Amino acid sequence: MSGSGHGEYGGYGTGSGSSADYGYGSSPYGSGSSSVPSTTGPYGQSDPFGQSDPYSQPASYGQPASYGQPVSYGQPGTYGQSDPYAAYGSAPQAVDPYAGAYPGPVVYSRPTNTMAILSLVFSLVGLITYGFTCIVGVILGHVARSQIKRTGEQGAGLALSGLIVGYAFMGLVIIGVILYVLLISVALTTAS
Repeated sequence: MSGSGHGEYGGYGTGSGSSADYGYGSSPYGSGSSSVPSTTGPYGQSDPFGQSDPYSQPASYGQPASYGQPVSYGQPGTYGQSDPYAAYGSAPQAVDPYAGAYPGPVVYSRPTNTMAILSLVFSLVGLITYGFTCIVGVILGHVARSQIKRTGEQGAGLALSGLIVGYAFMGLVIIGVILYVLLISVALTTAS
């Protein structure tokens, strides 16, 4: 960029940084500078945009061409026509590309107490073991109920079921042992 804005072309050339590069004024430093766009381009052409005066009235363009009659596309379809997709199977279904993009509300479920589950399991296994594991089931049921009260976990019903089943089987085992002892004692007394 030259300091005076004059290049080797005798005027304001491309890249000189003057306002004449953009069609404004005659000199960047001279007295003829203006904020109104000049009608002369940077290389001296007299009509840069195809108009002699950008603020004059536009030329008359005449009447628009007539287009004639509109094109007829035939009768509109009647209801009850056959399905155009019948030859290809079913009609195409609209698919929502954003379906499932956002997860639903997060539902927090509290965990189930493990000792409550084990209480019910050990109490039910007491049927096979003649009530020996029911003792473990009852102990785990009491511990589970105290943990559930303290922590707020789920499983209160499982712990209660483990206690009920465990105590019921222990009671049945105790009644069975008492009946067994009574029958043996009755059999021994009648035999002697």
